[in-house]
Amino acid sequence: MLTTVSCFCAKIAHFGVFSLRLLSQMPLGVLYLFADLCYLLIYYVFGYRKKVVRANLLNSFSEKSIDEIITIEKKFFKYLTCLIVEVVKMDSISKSELRKRIKFKRDEHLLEMLMQ
Repeated sequence: MLTTVSCFCAKIAHFGVFSLRLLSQMPLGVLYLFADLCYLLIYYVFGYRKKVVRANLLNSFSEKSIDEIITIEKKFFKYLTCLIVEVVKMDSISKSELRKRIKFKRDEHLLEMLMQ
């Protein structure tokens, strides 16, 4: 029984990795549209950790109004979904695309080392 469950879990994990690698092949513009869809699902449909985030924001910014807190909360969830798709994209991004998107100031040596 245990090996059947382990085998099933391994298959799900392999499918998940395959799906993420396939998703990483999409252009960033498409991934950002996917991030927008994920934001809508996470924030409005599932409410993923919304109470925790709001409580933390209220504790941290007690001087802000509830409307300002909700604005910050929405921006956080939008940022979170964009961050997730950018991390997924890192699996397949080319060096030239990476050079276009990352700018170092006064760190040319570091950039040379990273691109080797």
